[in-house]
This record gives sequence, C-alpha cells and structure tokens, in this order.
Amino acid sequence: MCLCIALLSPVAHGQAGLEITRFIPGDYLANNLHEVELYNGTGRTILLDQYYLVTRDYTLRFPSGTRLYPGTTYRMAKYKRGKPNIDLELGQAPDFLIRFYEKKVEGNLVALLNARLQPISAFYHCQRPDAPFLPDSGRFILGNRTVIPYRLPGYAHPVWGYFPLGEDPAIGFERIRGEWRVISATQDLNLYPVTAFIDFKARYQDEVVTLKWNTAFEDQLTRIEIQRSANRSTFRTIAKLDAQKGKTQQVTGYTYPDSQLPGQDSIWYYRLQAQDRDGRLIESKVVQVVTREVPVPFWLEVYPARTQLPKEVGIRFSSAYSQEVNIALLSAEGQLIHLLFQGPVFATVQNLLELTTDIAEGTYWIVASTEEGRFYKKLRVTAPQP
Repeated sequence: MCLCIALLSPVAHGQAGLEITRFIPGDYLANNLHEVELYNGTGRTILLDQYYLVTRDYTLRFPSGTRLYPGTTYRMAKYKRGKPNIDLELGQAPDFLIRFYEKKVEGNLVALLNARLQPISAFYHCQRPDAPFLPDSGRFILGNRTVIPYRLPGYAHPVWGYFPLGEDPAIGFERIRGEWRVISATQDLNLYPVTAFIDFKARYQDEVVTLKWNTAFEDQLTRIEIQRSANRSTFRTIAKLDAQKGKTQQVTGYTYPDSQLPGQDSIWYYRLQAQDRDGRLIESKVVQVVTREVPVPFWLEVYPARTQLPKEVGIRFSSAYSQEVNIALLSAEGQLIHLLFQGPVFATVQNLLELTTDIAEGTYWIVASTEEGRFYKKLRVTAPQP
C-alpha cells in the first residue's frame, strides 16, 4: 500500500514552537555519537507521534504515544549505554529505517516534519552553502508497510539553519539564542578552545596529492606549515600558507595541491604545523597516501566462507587510502543487526572477515561506511540443501 501525501508550503522556522536545538551527526553506522534533541517552546503538550524526522542516514516516525511537555527537551541517540537521559534509542523505534545515501559531499542534514510533511525545523552543515544533497527526497516506510513519500525544500529556503563545516565525527551543533554553534560530540564545554586542525585528508589523483583541512579558532594563527615525510618520522616543510584569520566561532577551509612529488608509486605522510601567538605548537594528525592511480577508492566483495557452511560468508575489502572503515550487517529493511568491523584500514592492504553469526534465512545487506561514502552488497542466506 502506498499512501501519497502532498507536500505543502513549509512552515517558517520556529512557527510551530517545536524545533531542533541539538544535532550531533556522527555516522549512524560508524560510531555511537549520533544525537538529535528537540525542544517544545509552546505552552502545550505535543504528541510527537504526529511528526517525522529525516537525516542523511535514516528516516523515523516517532513511536505512538510519544509526548513532549511544555518547556522540555526530547533526546534521541544511537545507544543508551553511557548516555543518560536519552528518551529514545533510535534503533528500537518500530518505524525507523536506514537510508542508503550515496555521499556526494561532506556534510549532513536533519529535518523535522509535521503530519502534513511540512518541514518546521531543519539544519544542515557542509563546506558550501548551496549543498548539493538538497533538496532531499525519500520515503517513510512504516511497520505496517505503508509508504509515505516526502521531499524537503532546497538549501535557500528559510527553514534551514546552516553551518559551514564538513564531516568530523567529534563535533556537533547546538542552537543557542537563535544561532547554530559548534559543540563537542563528547559533551565537553568546548571542543576547540584553542586553534585546531580538523578534517585533514590527503587524496592522490593525476600525479597530484590534494590536501584538505579546516581550522577552528584560528584567529591567533599567522602561518601554517605543510610538511611531508617518506618515513613518518622525519618531516620536511614543503609550503607555508598565511592564515586567513577566521573569527573565533568560524571554521575556515583550506586546500593545497602537492604536485612536486619526488616519485610515483610511493607512500607519503603529511602533517600540518603552526604556532599561535602564545608560542604553543599546534600539529595535525598524520595522514598517509599512496601515489598510485587506482580505479576505485574502496572495494568490497561478499563470497561464501572457506568453511562452505551455508550460513557463513566471507567479506573482503580494501581501500585506496588509509581511512576509518565500519562494516555492518543490516536486515533487508535497513535495521542494524551486527557491527562486524570498526577501525582503521590502511592503503592497498587486503582485509578479510568471516561472518559466522547464526542468522535466519533471508536477505541482508553488508554495508561499509568510509570517509568516501557507503558501499554495500546484498547477502542472501538460505537453508542447507538436503
């Protein structure tokens, strides 16, 4: 059954008195940081089961009977463990569905829709204001198999709040006095009290290593040094950039192409270094890149395991770049069943997992979440033949 509902003109931000006030994007499949918080600014109790929530990673209809009282907040998170005062563990909601979103750009979104699918509160972050992932569209698939299509308005609509920052699992956003600000995903008072390099990445293509990063609280910086090493221990400065002197709450993006490579088919290490006005040394993490052209950034394969038992499968994967990778087993409807792998994957190294978990017959998805996006393979489990 398909229930089609017309999308009417969106309500202006804050008009309904129910709004999103906190968003920690994380990555729903990759880590335990994801949170969303709603605030009821009205003088009446609101039935949340009349509302829907959309993020890049999932769609959700609030469970039946969910209430939010006047002047109170409602917190949703991936897991309850270690997180007090969580009102909804997202994976336990009956009308919760993982979205297989093909990631085109760093960034994320969250939007709250009313019963008529009108967005009443929404926020996104990415490194450019005209986010290519908006307008967003999709479907709410309910437990009774009802399908409700929706479409969010484009980035220029006033319902959207915006912050110019790419992906970083350690940060979140909070709406304070009508303005969105960066906060810590680990609930520290301030994630970046001093200058910090964030989102530092290196990619090789067409004989050039492109370095990208952001800085936060860089108003005390004067110059940034880019350093390269062949052995990860001895670094040499290859370029010096003048800092752009962003304001305290502003996150500033940088790009630097390194085309003066001593040789091809090699492994190189990069880091950023600077001193602030107080003389403190600031360093980025070290990133690794292989100067070799590769056809795809990430490769994933699912095949029968070596034991040949029908319910055991093997998973092979490799990455063109050193990056964090998470691999999960999902049901056909997108529900998370098991997190199979979580950790660093090094450039060009072949990795092998064997899944021996006892799972019922049916169709599943093996999903790999990487810094480049998501990659998934269908898995069918059948009973042994007599």
